[in-house]
Amino acid sequence: MSETDPGQSTPSASAWDAPGENREEEFLFHFNRGGDLLQRGREDEARFHLEQAARLEPGNAKCQNLLGLLAYRQDRLEEAISIYDGLLERYPGDESLSLNLATVLIKAGQSARAEELLSTLLENNPSHRRAQAMLQALRGKDGQERAPGAVLPASGERAEGLGPMDWQEPFRRQGSATAGESGNEQPEAAVTRAGPFIVEPAGLLVEGVEDFCCRLDHLVQVQGEFEYQPLRKRYRGQDTRWLFGGGSRVMCRVQGLHRAFFISPPGGGYQLVELAAEAGFFREENVIAFAGGRQWENGRLRAGGDGNDMHVFHMTGPGVLVLACRRGRWFPVAEEQPLRVKMSALLGWRGELEPSLLQQQVGHEDVWALLQGRGAVLLGNP
Repeated sequence: MSETDPGQSTPSASAWDAPGENREEEFLFHFNRGGDLLQRGREDEARFHLEQAARLEPGNAKCQNLLGLLAYRQDRLEEAISIYDGLLERYPGDESLSLNLATVLIKAGQSARAEELLSTLLENNPSHRRAQAMLQALRGKDGQERAPGAVLPASGERAEGLGPMDWQEPFRRQGSATAGESGNEQPEAAVTRAGPFIVEPAGLLVEGVEDFCCRLDHLVQVQGEFEYQPLRKRYRGQDTRWLFGGGSRVMCRVQGLHRAFFISPPGGGYQLVELAAEAGFFREENVIAFAGGRQWENGRLRAGGDGNDMHVFHMTGPGVLVLACRRGRWFPVAEEQPLRVKMSALLGWRGELEPSLLQQQVGHEDVWALLQGRGAVLLGNP
């Protein structure tokens, strides 16, 4: 296998400097780091990263929203009001932004304007329950002296050109309920375990490990004061100048974590692969996490010049990997019975196998590979 070349380099920098020279990648690094620190209550550090992200993309609504949330939590209320006023000028009538601004106004003692904002929202959507509850509490109809919306929702980024829409709330406090969390329980599907990883119907649970590597894009819950650092790709035992992944999908080394939960991606799931002493080769983009392993490196299985090359993650056991795939299945390969597989369905292989590209038939777009030797091949939907 030959060294991959994503086409962008990384500077030598301090541990928490941006991991790449690409502007979008640098923005995502600071934005994701700031959001994580904000969720963990490390507000001053979060402010530094979010302000760095805002300088790179000043028009990013999601980043502005988190800056507004941070200003709210730090009692910089006039700054928070200014941020949400600016967002509402860009997206007038957006219900989630209106609720955010109303919450800040209430804390700032500007009840009259908050009431006007909530009343306007209810005129356009009379069935909005949260606005009803906030307005009722603001007017004192429930007889309690409290400010509604104790935790300001953190909204997600709007797609340009779309009309008003509900935005996500990724920083919901632990123990708070959401719609659909009560009611009839469904039977649980099978649970699989290997090393520190437990695959459940809803996602991936990680516990009982001091050091492992993972991507953070589907991480939704953590316990412990953990730290993570982006990894660079390896080739022939040496770190290269290229990141292992990009943006929010950078592979990171995580330490100090007690437990973590990764939610399943839409329409997908996770699959565990446990390696003994043998080598395993897996489609790099599908590797979500791994632990153990005597050594690992990155490479590329060349598949012609039509952009069909398969970027590969190679690990020698003992170790455990987590792959993102839907219903992957292993097929054994014997020395006297080589296996022909469609490259688009190839998730990986293990053992002493040698892959080679088969010549495409004229007019046929599918790329196939031949795997010879002794081992097993994993096929599924990447």
